[in-house]
Amino acid sequence: MSDWPTDPGPHPPTGPGPPPAGPVEPSAPPPSPTSGGPSAPWLVLAVGLVIALLAASVGVIVWRGRVDDGGAAAPSSTTRRSTTTEAAEPTPTTGTAPPAVAGGDIVPTGQAEVDATLAELAAFVERERGLEFRQPVRVELAADDAFEARLLEDFERDAAELTDDAEELIALGFIDRGTDLAAELRQLLRVGVLGFYDPETDELVVRGVELTPYTRRTIVHELTHALDDQWFDLDRPEYDDRPDEISFGFSAVVEGSATRVETAYEASLSPGERAELRREEMAFALDADVSGIPLVLLQLISAPYEAGEDLVDEILASGGDDALARALTDPPTTSEQVLDFEAYEVREPARAVTPPPVEGEPMGEGVFGQLMLELLLDPVVGMARSEQVTDDWAGDWYVSWRTGDRSCVRLDVAMETATALEELHDALGDWARTVPDARIERPAPDLVRVTSCA
Repeated sequence: MSDWPTDPGPHPPTGPGPPPAGPVEPSAPPPSPTSGGPSAPWLVLAVGLVIALLAASVGVIVWRGRVDDGGAAAPSSTTRRSTTTEAAEPTPTTGTAPPAVAGGDIVPTGQAEVDATLAELAAFVERERGLEFRQPVRVELAADDAFEARLLEDFERDAAELTDDAEELIALGFIDRGTDLAAELRQLLRVGVLGFYDPETDELVVRGVELTPYTRRTIVHELTHALDDQWFDLDRPEYDDRPDEISFGFSAVVEGSATRVETAYEASLSPGERAELRREEMAFALDADVSGIPLVLLQLISAPYEAGEDLVDEILASGGDDALARALTDPPTTSEQVLDFEAYEVREPARAVTPPPVEGEPMGEGVFGQLMLELLLDPVVGMARSEQVTDDWAGDWYVSWRTGDRSCVRLDVAMETATALEELHDALGDWARTVPDARIERPAPDLVRVTSCA
């Protein structure tokens, strides 16, 4: 299974829109799991895929918000890389990019006006974060074709690494066999990403050549990534090889920080500007075709934005900027710590669970996590019950393998109490009845086992 983006990836749009297009937030490319060794957390699966194509990106603005069947998603802004320019003095200034980039030209928007607006946006970000830029940030404004070329330039190279991730999703019933995961992710990026910041290269590129309220909100999100990167170094490739969920925890704090500032910026706009922003969101949403994109991809991509903003709000309320600095330096290591602030406060560790047996050629293994367990149950038992039965998650471990033309996933889960274990067992039983070849067992008194093949 690929790892969750260790860098902030594309940021999702916000507001009402057409069919669900969840927030996408690609980041650094996660390594493919190797046979016999722990792979990155399962949670990273779909997102890891997205990340593979956005190799070193840190922040991407894409669709955000919970998406229900038949419901609409809201567009937002996105950023993946940002180019920091050389400067004699470490002042918080910004500038436009050179007129040409691989894949197309960046359309000039009027240097003086753009520079003045970008300086205002940078100052707003500094005030909201309580930090000052240590060096200038170059903001690139790109027309659609040029932007998509930059966004997708690493995708084809890494698309082959999505095979195992797709097989694991198929085995658990998240997607149907025959789904071209690479094609769906490519489409999701094309229609859902509005900008990106890359902490490895300092590239900050935004879709759009006019500084409308919608574009400015995207720039604010990505400038927050750039500012946090200058103070806390958001390029964390070392997280890729961790078997826990630190990649997701880190993404949640990074995206939560940027989304909070973005939300504050939107609130600072005049009623007329907010109305214009909503019109732009709606137009962007109506142009996006996400009808064939699996719901799980939208949910996984949106998770760092939705859960991250809530987490950051609680971190700031409890300890202020110093507490957020600690979270960026030492991020949550489980999705439980992201979803449950009390678990984060005490840094409640995941219980170690012995890897269950495999029955074929190994594909991957690692932590499945509370969030992924919620997503597994949600379509069958509903959001309220899935959250309730996974609330006392204590730890787990999954393995996956191939046998002939079939792929299988086996997951052992531990809960905090015997009652919680029974409730999870019952909910998983309901889920298993909807999946052709899935079974639920009790391999030990303190574990529930899920085995599913397809």
